[in-house]
Amino acid sequence: MTGTFMKTSVLALSLTFAAATAQAQSPRLWPVFSAAGGAYALSTDNVARLDGASEIAGTNVDWERDLGLPGATWAPSMNVSWQPFRRHSISVDYVRYKQSQSGAIARDLVIGGIAFPAGVNVDARFNIGEVDVAYTCWLARREKFGIGASLGVVVLDLDAEVSAAVEIGAQRFEARRYSARADAPVPMIGAAARGNPWGRFVWRADGRLLPTVSIGNSRGHAATYNASAEFFVLNHGAVGVAYTGKATKADFDLSDWRGRVDLRSRGWRTFFRIAL
Repeated sequence: MTGTFMKTSVLALSLTFAAATAQAQSPRLWPVFSAAGGAYALSTDNVARLDGASEIAGTNVDWERDLGLPGATWAPSMNVSWQPFRRHSISVDYVRYKQSQSGAIARDLVIGGIAFPAGVNVDARFNIGEVDVAYTCWLARREKFGIGASLGVVVLDLDAEVSAAVEIGAQRFEARRYSARADAPVPMIGAAARGNPWGRFVWRADGRLLPTVSIGNSRGHAATYNASAEFFVLNHGAVGVAYTGKATKADFDLSDWRGRVDLRSRGWRTFFRIAL
């Protein structure tokens, strides 16, 4: 057992050293491993229709305009990427933002088969989480530039709730509440590029999309794009800024979410990256 363990350890160290050596020509552009953390300043425009279980069609609700949710928010973000082989890399991105608001609504709304009349005070929240896993094959890989084809999946975690105390008579109120949650995988294909035009400066850009397709009980399309610039203030540490946009439009017929969503967000992200 000891001999097998030693051989395995030596092999793992050799492979790690070989990968690092193969990419030593430009570790800032082609790190074996990198991790970044930062924050988004997002502008959002989310429209969602939640249908009732009894085939009652819901209202197309603009959650910012109709329910008063803030159209601008901050959200933490994380990224981890690994390049085990010269032309192959894997990345994982995570972001989650939460919006909530209380106030009177200006028009009648039907959400999940429940009526919320105009003028009633409602408590609303809409939380969106995204886990983006992408694989990129670098078709052209040079010391200072690279371009590749990518494919992956974005897993959306949607969580919405609306509640209110509705007056149904003299001094009589009825509590009304509807909540829905869905986890929806969105496969996407696209392209990525990066460059190191001089010294400590690195740029990256990528874009991916999902043409209109049906997946299980869901149908829709999506697109995302990202462009960033980084400056290495340390040998293995960089500060950066990025601009990102995302759009997803889909019809869901899931056990906990029936209806339609049209989700759009865009904004700037600042981050710090460690590249090894």
